[in-house]
Amino acid sequence: MTLADTTPGAVIYYTTDGTTPTSSSQTYVAGTPLSITSTETVEAIAIASGYNNSAVASGTYTISAPVTTVSVSLSSAANVVGIGKAGTPVPNGGLDGGGSAYAVDLLGTSVTWAGATFALGTASAVDSVSNTTVALPSGTYSTVKLLATGVNGNQPNQSFVITYTDGTTTTVTQSLSDWYTPQNYAGESIASTMAYRLTSTGAKDARTFYLYGYSLAINSSKTVKSITLPKTRNVVVLAIDLTPVTSSSGPPVSVALSSSANVAGIGTAGKAVTNGGLDGHGYAYATNLLGTSVTWAGVTFTMGAANTLDAVSNTIVTLNPGTYSSVKLLATGVNGNQANQSFVITYTDGTTTTVTQNLSDWYTPQHYAGESTASTMAYRLTSTGAQDARTFYLYGYSLAINKSKTVKSITLPKNRNVVVLAIDLVP
Repeated sequence: MTLADTTPGAVIYYTTDGTTPTSSSQTYVAGTPLSITSTETVEAIAIASGYNNSAVASGTYTISAPVTTVSVSLSSAANVVGIGKAGTPVPNGGLDGGGSAYAVDLLGTSVTWAGATFALGTASAVDSVSNTTVALPSGTYSTVKLLATGVNGNQPNQSFVITYTDGTTTTVTQSLSDWYTPQNYAGESIASTMAYRLTSTGAKDARTFYLYGYSLAINSSKTVKSITLPKTRNVVVLAIDLTPVTSSSGPPVSVALSSSANVAGIGTAGKAVTNGGLDGHGYAYATNLLGTSVTWAGVTFTMGAANTLDAVSNTIVTLNPGTYSSVKLLATGVNGNQANQSFVITYTDGTTTTVTQNLSDWYTPQHYAGESTASTMAYRLTSTGAQDARTFYLYGYSLAINKSKTVKSITLPKNRNVVVLAIDLVP
């Protein structure tokens, strides 16, 4: 950056440390650019003989780290010829199974979308993937970005399943437009527009065709293993990139459950448990043991008031608007272990992320993947407030959030036997 003043003979003095510039500050050499290598605020004044000193001018310059992504090789899983060469017959049925394909002359060897540059496969060879599982480079990432399309018609509500090394999964439901008929689905962007496609003979079909970009949630606290594509030949992926996790900023955000609370999960020893308790049969956690807060995975959760509706089950909870890396829950199964339960995070753009999680019963911990013990208690309360002197547990779970999107709500499993006592959002 350069500094300048219109007053003849004026000398400019500046600071970058937050102090107000004076005639003792650094002198700016006219025409010489200042080197800004990190985020900082430059403040400057101009001083000229016979004139009052100028007002302080300032500007803040933010240096952002470049977006870096990790490219996923599709070569070992490639099973579709999505890209062909003009004038050359398209092999293997092409992109759509009917012999049509994108033209490398138009698509090129790479496509840049949403800050990532995707390397495309070799034309006239198997270069794309459909209805298969693709291994992902081991690591923690915030998003999976895809270049993909529907063929043979629009393909609504398709499931992409990300599997982590601990065996848990995240399912993202995404609708994909046909490459000829963009529907502008939520979560879908046009990554490339082409003036024609190739027919099976390599001739040009001179209509406009598209390649789309999609960004899918990754649980940034877990190590990825693979992505399983929708079980249909009519969804084709040409490239995948992973966005590494960046440092979180800001403290966790507590989600108020009061407006959604429909379970009395916590009672006081010696007092009758209200509203059927945690399990619907009058049993509850004891506030004497659980306390007013629980700290798990570096997050302190505030518990609801005892002897009232203080927990949630089988409902939708509104989340604090913002972008977050994970949703952390304190929860439990009741009346037995609760396997394969679906938690659905909805974003303000209408897209969703579904996380499938097993939950142990509060008396019989199964040590499921993705489950940790957040609190261990020496008893629970019976419906009369007496102590059932066995060991009971409250568990912690961390669910994926698409950090590039603004959250709206979380829909809990449609099962009264899954109860959540606290929710925090982690930036």
